[in-house]
Amino acid sequence: DGDPTILHLIAAIENTARNLPSMKLRVPPGWIAVMDELNKLMSAEQPRLHLSRTELIEIARRCGLPHKQAKMPLEREVDVMLGFLHSLGAVLWFDLPRLRELVVIDTQWVIDGISRIIREFK
Repeated sequence: DGDPTILHLIAAIENTARNLPSMKLRVPPGWIAVMDELNKLMSAEQPRLHLSRTELIEIARRCGLPHKQAKMPLEREVDVMLGFLHSLGAVLWFDLPRLRELVVIDTQWVIDGISRIIREFK
């Protein structure tokens, strides 16, 4: 029912993904709710490409963060969540003084921009 090479490739990708450490982690439901909200923002009629950390904190608050097991303030949990999402490539966020307020939620936007710069470089 398909090209054996493609089927083998799919199986290899699934196996590799299944063995990634991040696939074994449990994340709080609130984090998933935040990602759902970010996906809605990206797919809106006027999509958002990025937002401020302050905006993200408010989204997180509406999604029920901080969760009780976190035992940390909302802002700290948001930073932990952003670090995790960044490690997965779901967002771009850097905990550096000049960059920490910027959360890029459409990572493809950055890739496209960098690609244009590289292609135009002479």
